[in-house]
Amino acid sequence: LILYMPFDDNTSSTIVYDYTKNNNNGTYTGNAKYNNSGVYGGAISFDGDMDYVSSGDVNALDGIPYMTVSAWVKVNSFESLDAIVYKLDSSPGWFLSMYQNDDAIMGVTDDGGDYQYYDVVIGINVWQHWVMVYNGSGVDNPTKIRFYLNGAERGATGGAGSMLTTTPLTSHDVRIGAQSGGGGRYFNGSIDDVMIFNVSLNSSQILDIYNNQSSRFSSQGNQTFSNVNVSSAGTENRLNITLKGYQFNMSSNISVSINQDGNYTSLNASGSAVNLAFSSPADYVNITFNY
Repeated sequence: LILYMPFDDNTSSTIVYDYTKNNNNGTYTGNAKYNNSGVYGGAISFDGDMDYVSSGDVNALDGIPYMTVSAWVKVNSFESLDAIVYKLDSSPGWFLSMYQNDDAIMGVTDDGGDYQYYDVVIGINVWQHWVMVYNGSGVDNPTKIRFYLNGAERGATGGAGSMLTTTPLTSHDVRIGAQSGGGGRYFNGSIDDVMIFNVSLNSSQILDIYNNQSSRFSSQGNQTFSNVNVSSAGTENRLNITLKGYQFNMSSNISVSINQDGNYTSLNASGSAVNLAFSSPADYVNITFNY
């Protein structure tokens, strides 16, 4: 997974966070902004007038023979050619886009003339899951580029040129909601949960992503570890607790309580909470994490 933007973090007015280890964070341009009405959690809304999110030139997406681009899309209105995800200005590059009101169009091209159409009924104000799967070893355009809508593969309806066998080496930025470089082809609507892989996902994996739309993340919950032996704590009735492997990212907020006494202490950036008191001498306690 090269880039993953779930758009669930609203702590910055300028940065759009990439949740992978690759730190391909993006920036807002124009009126692109966070809203809390995504498929799950937040999403980014675009008004079709020079707004987009840019992650800069993601070099890991250049010169690769396999790729998958996944996004949830809700259209307010459309023109003739509206961008979903682009790494293409004039040429070369690759793109995933709407075309008029009844097609998806996508391509991996050296001159802008290599693309494939797929029949789609574009819903207005309805969330749809769009996935482009690229496999440069395919024998023709329909086998090099496949398209899935809401978990189901769609048939190719036309195209032109001959897709490249690897994605081009290009300095174009990855843009969500607009064409790279000089811009244009601005999207009007909302986009959620953009994922870009350097592998070609299969149909089962794509269906799994589509079906995972309701409870993939829990915005809040508790995990209790019962009857934890603390007999070595002596008579101080205080504990230091560290959560191993903890990573403090963006708005992470995990807190801990002993015996669920109603008092929660937030973990610090190292995943620790120190000098926690509990009310009575005991050899065993219950430790609850809230997230």
